[in-house]
Amino acid sequence: MRTIEHWIGGKLTGGTGDRRSPVWNPATGEQQAEVALASTGDVDDAVQHAKEAFADWSQAAAFIASHTGLARIFSADIGTSEVMFKAAYKEAAKRLHPDNIQTGNNELFVKLQDAAAIVRKRLGL
Repeated sequence: MRTIEHWIGGKLTGGTGDRRSPVWNPATGEQQAEVALASTGDVDDAVQHAKEAFADWSQAAAFIASHTGLARIFSADIGTSEVMFKAAYKEAAKRLHPDNIQTGNNELFVKLQDAAAIVRKRLGL
């Protein structure tokens, strides 16, 4: 049976707890997986990592929010593949690259690179 783990600090972890809960398929009523239930230590670890990530993520979020055309990069989630992330980044980078006469902007291009690095790090890509 597949176990759904925790995503803490940019990586999957089974956690330290030994408790599990079933995950049901609503269409069939069958159990399709089980989810690891977090221990107090797992929650403390997740909160600590979240506090550490906040400064980076908030800077990236502010930049992306002010340039809505780049939202696809920041909307990347845990299930995002590296291929999908790279495609979204490539599209945005082409628009902002300083060599693009119509839409290029060196300052925004550098900020895009910084934001993408933060997202890659946090997603473990």
